[in-house]
Amino acid sequence: QLNGSRPTHVQSNASTTAVFMDGDAASKTPAAVVTLTEANISADKKDLPLLQYDTHMHGAAQPRGDQLISTIRDAASSDILPDKVGVYSQTAGKFSLSQTFAPTCPRLHGSAQNKGFVGFGCTDGVLVITQSGSTYTASKIANPADITGTNRVGTVEGHDDAAHFVGLAGALVFAVDPQNKTMSKIDWQAPANAAIVGYGFTAKAKHFVLLDNQGYLTVLNYSGSAFTLAGKVQVATGLSAMPAGSSLQLTLAGSEYRAYVSNPVNKAVVAVDLAKRRASLSFSSFE
Repeated sequence: QLNGSRPTHVQSNASTTAVFMDGDAASKTPAAVVTLTEANISADKKDLPLLQYDTHMHGAAQPRGDQLISTIRDAASSDILPDKVGVYSQTAGKFSLSQTFAPTCPRLHGSAQNKGFVGFGCTDGVLVITQSGSTYTASKIANPADITGTNRVGTVEGHDDAAHFVGLAGALVFAVDPQNKTMSKIDWQAPANAAIVGYGFTAKAKHFVLLDNQGYLTVLNYSGSAFTLAGKVQVATGLSAMPAGSSLQLTLAGSEYRAYVSNPVNKAVVAVDLAKRRASLSFSSFE
């Protein structure tokens, strides 16, 4: 059990999970980050490592060993979104700021990590933190020409077995290469009026999967250097009857190439064999 105000973003790597709690402006409750491991849970440990901010923010934190790569927001800012990132080091169960990166990340939202890098979504591109041993450096990948107007990368997804991040900017999808500092558009052949409602890498980063609000699951093969369209599976119809405030929901199996899509319209869960791109009803009539 965790006690905190507005836990919003949960990020995990192979060993550690970081829970970012936004805090609250009205009650003047500052943001905080708690980290935990499976061993902490097994031992029912109450005194978990804590990063306590002095102001609220809609931020993000990525655990890296005994450190956190986490956001920084000026308490005087009128924007709830942060614009900087720093390294927070742990001493006696408490995190304190040990490094602030020079490149800014305006209206930061969305973060991910892989073995060597951490990425954050910004209005003007993607901020990349590179780790080499105990040394961290920061650089910026600027938005490509495909991103126009107020659109921006607001979601970043990563996987330890993937050299690339995937950045989502509305219905646009990008392969973000943190090593070569490039960002290129992925043609996922979006259906008309499609909005992405679910996404993620599959086991061993063999695929990247996109679920849209038109009822299609798009499967992209990942080779380690590029994403290619493998196919689409229609997993839902009759979505005009979707209850207000609801949507299709996606979850991916952790050890096999299978996706599950829950549909509030017919109260069913559809299982998709991603290798064969074939759907079947897995559960029905859930409440």
